[in-house]
Amino acid sequence: MRLLQRTPFTTLIATALLAISACQASDKPEAQVKPKIQTVKPTLPESAQALMGRIYHWTVSYPENGPAIRPDTPSDYTLRFAAPDRITLQADCNQYAGPVRLTDTVFSAGTLIGTRALCPKGSLEGVYIRGIEEASGWKIENGTLILTLPHDEGSMHFEKAEQTQAE
Repeated sequence: MRLLQRTPFTTLIATALLAISACQASDKPEAQVKPKIQTVKPTLPESAQALMGRIYHWTVSYPENGPAIRPDTPSDYTLRFAAPDRITLQADCNQYAGPVRLTDTVFSAGTLIGTRALCPKGSLEGVYIRGIEEASGWKIENGTLILTLPHDEGSMHFEKAEQTQAE
């Protein structure tokens, strides 16, 4: 019987086999802790559930100091409640989306991410997006959705669009 010659290659193979055998599981079963990941779906109060899937057109903003701001074409400025924790918007020629937290009276949008098309001169895109991001409360009065700004700095008014869109 011929023995293998000791060469760098055979030493490498022997070391690799030894390392692999050391990594093998032992005969003793060890308890493995598998974390349970639970997905929590946001729940909405009943008053906010009526907003889901609805599209609203921005009709006017009433800043605390200054004249009312009205878009020429309200349908170019939409607010859609896409899910209990998500809104989508059209702001003139750009589309936005972001997180939102709703309670019976609180409206709190997170950072909105949008497209970057250059809208025509006179666009109210910046005013609209700032208002949505700064809004702190909401209510419905006579069918009008009103987003309120903190510290009584003003409000944004929306009318319900003719139809809802399914996502």
